[in-house]
Amino acid sequence: MSEPVAYLDTLLGHVVEARAVDFDSPGDHPVRVMLPTAGGGHYEDDMERAQFDARFVPLVEQPPTAADFLPPGWLVSELRKADVEMRGVLERFEAARSRAAVLGPPAKFEPRNDLLTDAEHDLIDALGRCNSAFAAVVGDGPNSDEDRREFRTHVHACQQQVMSQAACRAYPDLYRLLGHTMKEGEA
Repeated sequence: MSEPVAYLDTLLGHVVEARAVDFDSPGDHPVRVMLPTAGGGHYEDDMERAQFDARFVPLVEQPPTAADFLPPGWLVSELRKADVEMRGVLERFEAARSRAAVLGPPAKFEPRNDLLTDAEHDLIDALGRCNSAFAAVVGDGPNSDEDRREFRTHVHACQQQVMSQAACRAYPDLYRLLGHTMKEGEA
């Protein structure tokens, strides 16, 4: 039997490379596994060999056969369905494009400057600068990309919350401004 190239973690659904498993780990538990985190990093999990064998399924590399290069029957039928569906999409696109040509170009977009206050614009810019400052703090370490990505996600969420004020001002009967309450009878 071939050596495993990876292991499937049946508990979390991750595929763990074989090099991330140490069967000669020092300490009370003989198996140490490096598992990925949601933020893109890794953490160590020590366990008994029996626990490892119950949780992880070895994946071995098999030499390719002729069947590996031929699509299975269900795949061929799915590809045919997708082809028919894509033709329909293309036909609808062409019909819409020809209607648009008859209607002419869309009306010019006029930006509105009354949807966000100066303070809200300043806060959005400050959050962007905060992201840049954090990147300078993190530096270029081995997990710096993941750390910056995780921080940037939170910065974008904060910026989007401030930008939602524009929707609240454009549709005051549907949405409430931050810090306010909906009036009686509103959505």
